[in-house]
Amino acid sequence: MGDIVITSNQYIIFTLANETMGIPINYVREVINLNTHNLYRIPGSPNYFQGVINLRGQVIPIIDTKRKFNFGLNLGLIENPKAIIVECDKEQFGLVVDDVEEVAQIEESSIELAPGNLSISHKDRKIGRISGKDKEIKDRFVFLLSKEFLLENPDRKNSLMDKVLNEVSIN
Repeated sequence: MGDIVITSNQYIIFTLANETMGIPINYVREVINLNTHNLYRIPGSPNYFQGVINLRGQVIPIIDTKRKFNFGLNLGLIENPKAIIVECDKEQFGLVVDDVEEVAQIEESSIELAPGNLSISHKDRKIGRISGKDKEIKDRFVFLLSKEFLLENPDRKNSLMDKVLNEVSIN
């Protein structure tokens, strides 16, 4: 059996609202089928916060990625959503995605900054190209999510989870 080698240019490739996106594999703890977990909603939470799940004794906040990114909101619900359990800066949370496709290696030379005409808050966003494996499969572009993008929040004062917990707290 061969060992799995994780390099810094490997990404979990997933779909969200019919678009292809990727997240660095070193931030991914695991991928789960969200339908197999009870989701506990929390009144008064931000609209992108779906609730929490119990994952082997740990409370994991679940983020509605479409609402968080304001992306594909008109496409309706997915029948079998997945959650990518992410760990960034000692915070764990789940990102709801439509499907997880593969682990792909994207070379640094195939990664570019997103177009400059995006707002300044998008400067940390990148686009990668996955080369087609043969003539039948064409190259495709993937929107790559950075750690900063995952943790960003409108007030930028605290982490994403701090913001969620602050908005949910009962005074």
